[in-house]
Parts: sequence; C-alpha cells; structure tokens
Amino acid sequence: MRNSFRVGHIFGIDIRIDWSWLLILLLVVWNLSTTRLWELKQTLVESARGGQKRTGGAEQ
Repeated sequence: MRNSFRVGHIFGIDIRIDWSWLLILLLVVWNLSTTRLWELKQTLVESARGGQKRTGGAEQ
C-alpha cells in the first residue's frame, strides 16, 4: 500500500488510510461549511432578531 499512511495499530495490525480518503474528507467538510453552516447562521441571526426577516427597506 504505497498510497497510504499509517494512522496507528491495534493488536499488532497496522491501520492505514489512503490519501484519497483525505481528499474526500476535505471536500465534504468544505461543502458542509459553505452550505449547511451558512443556513444555520442565517437561522440563528433571524431568531436573534425575534423571527423577523430583513426587508431591506426603510422599515425598522
């Protein structure tokens, strides 16, 4: 397994992870941070305002 690196070992068995799994993990984390966390932030901001959405007009 040339394309992997050792994470540790359990009961004498080497535990290795292929580099491609790190790429997949990076893509999943990036995707979640740009979509789901943004939606969560918007929800928290709206709830902090008392459930009012921003209208952008002169009303306040």
